Amino acid sequence: MVHEAPPGAQAGADDGGLPEPEWLLLRAGDPAAQERLYRRYADPLYRALRAWARWLTPEEAEEVLGEAFVRVLRGLANVRDPAALEGWLFTVARNALTDRARRRGRELRVLSFDALSPAARSEVLGRVRSEGEPAGSVLERLAEREDREQLGALVDQVLAELPLKHQEILRAKFQDGMGRAQLAARLGISPEAAAALLYRAKAAFRAAFRKRAVNVR
Repeated sequence: MVHEAPPGAQAGADDGGLPEPEWLLLRAGDPAAQERLYRRYADPLYRALRAWARWLTPEEAEEVLGEAFVRVLRGLANVRDPAALEGWLFTVARNALTDRARRRGRELRVLSFDALSPAARSEVLGRVRSEGEPAGSVLERLAEREDREQLGALVDQVLAELPLKHQEILRAKFQDGMGRAQLAARLGISPEAAAALLYRAKAAFRAAFRKRAVNVR
């Protein structure tokens, strides 16, 4: 299921913070603000859950998402800084998933470069270190089906760790093939701001991707 964000839902700060009036409404328990929070984050959280546990069925992922938002609404009073909200949401979702995995006797496995063949790891590292090519594009260049699937899961996990705006612009650019003008229209910002955000998002993705390779030589 795809959860669509409402118009203007991405208007907050790049770090995931909410505008102060919206934050105050949310802290006050306003139902409309709670609904907007769900619509803003349901899709990226759902994607993250599927990336963290690819054994989840779509129905189970929806259930875990629902459990996570129940916990979110109960625990919002404990979040003091609106800039910390987005990271906390993903932590709550991860905890809900951990509980589901424990009940099912499953383990959550964060994919690493060790999951790829030596040849694939070498190609990934070379292209991640290159400033001229996004890391995700290596998916199209790997010959082995298993490596492509593993790398796809790895890319999804790395994306799930990034701020929401970074996830959105990277998916729009590299999955939907949007140009700068289209990205600007999608995000409701100027083309120049879209270009700057894309630059920061790619840098954040490369940094997160490199962390997975820290022990790979």
